[in-house]
Amino acid sequence: LNVKPAELVHVGDHYEVDYLVPRKIGIEAYFLDRENQRKKEAGTVNNLEEFTNHLIQ
Repeated sequence: LNVKPAELVHVGDHYEVDYLVPRKIGIEAYFLDRENQRKKEAGTVNNLEEFTNHLIQ
């Protein structure tokens, strides 16, 4: 793909694999927390509509 990590966005529902690891390597990542397992922190969304709204901002 020839893109830099800072040019990517990742979303997933596994906190460590889909949120922490991508962030460690410079990828903008969002944790999809449909069951409100975590406090509302930066990078946490509860549904894909909320994720889409973050991308638009």
